[in-house]
Amino acid sequence: MLEAIKLWRLFPTQIASDLRRYYPGCHIRDWHQGRMSSRELLELLAELPETSRFKEAAERTFRVVEYRGPDPNLKDQLLLIPGYGKLPKDVAVVGEYVDWTLDRKIAARNVRELVMLRNDGRDTTPDLAGLYEPLHEVLAQRERQKRADLVAKARAHVHRGAYSYERR
Repeated sequence: MLEAIKLWRLFPTQIASDLRRYYPGCHIRDWHQGRMSSRELLELLAELPETSRFKEAAERTFRVVEYRGPDPNLKDQLLLIPGYGKLPKDVAVVGEYVDWTLDRKIAARNVRELVMLRNDGRDTTPDLAGLYEPLHEVLAQRERQKRADLVAKARAHVHRGAYSYERR
C-alpha cells in the first residue's frame, strides 16, 4: 500500500490519465474509494506500455546535474539522477530530458547509419538534427554554452585591452 501511495504522490496526473486511456472503465477513484486494492493498482501500472505517460515520467525522465560541493573527487562531475523528487544539495541542474524507448533508439541509430552511408564519399555533412539521443543533445548544448561563455570572456578581455587607452 505504501508503494502505491508513494507513486500516487509523485505522478498523480500521469496515473489518472493512463488508467483511463489504457484500461477503459478503470478509474483512479476506484482505488480511492476502496473498490480496487493497492496491489491491483500496482499490477495495472506495471503492465502499462513503455510509451505511457506514467512510465515516461517514472522510468525515462532524468536530470543531468553538476556537482558543486566540497568533495574534490566529485568536483565538476556530471551525474545522472531521476527526474522526480527533490534535488540533492550541492548540485546544479544542467539539463532535464526524457529518454527514448528502445525501439526509437534503434530506429534513430539505423537512420543515422543510413544517412552516413548514403553520404559516404561526398564533401557535404548531412544534417543529423533530431537523430541524436536526448542525453547527447543535453551534453552538446552544455559544451556549446561553455564555448560561448569562453568566447564572450575572450571578447571582453580583448575589448578591455584594446580600448584601455581611452580610460587613461
